[in-house]
Amino acid sequence: MADPDLPGQRCKKHPLEGKAKGAPKGNKNAEKHGAYSADPERDPADLGGRIDDLAAKIERLSRYIDDHFDELEPNTLKGLLAQYGQLNSRLGRLKRDQKTLSGDNGEDDEIARVMDEALSRLWAEWDAEADGVSG
Repeated sequence: MADPDLPGQRCKKHPLEGKAKGAPKGNKNAEKHGAYSADPERDPADLGGRIDDLAAKIERLSRYIDDHFDELEPNTLKGLLAQYGQLNSRLGRLKRDQKTLSGDNGEDDEIARVMDEALSRLWAEWDAEADGVSG
């Protein structure tokens, strides 16, 4: 049992001597990579700037993965691709929120345009295949 008159003392099963305090040397658990950190100079209300910063980080990560793909360990690559997916998901949510906050419900919705284009190409391809089928 610890002596109540000695502050910081532990019981005999948990002595203070010989125990290192804090994280082990070389511990990288708290290392900051900056993927989620915000630019301290930017106004927190500047959603467009945050979107631009995040898009730039995604681009840098994409380039890094492309440039080092062959030399990355499988677990490292898996982690980088997971982070890439998370960042893109966050970017999509920010863009959606920006659009909602701006009240822009215009007809030039990028997603709808891309989907229409993809469907048009698909229909054209299927139509061309159907013309070549003999029956």
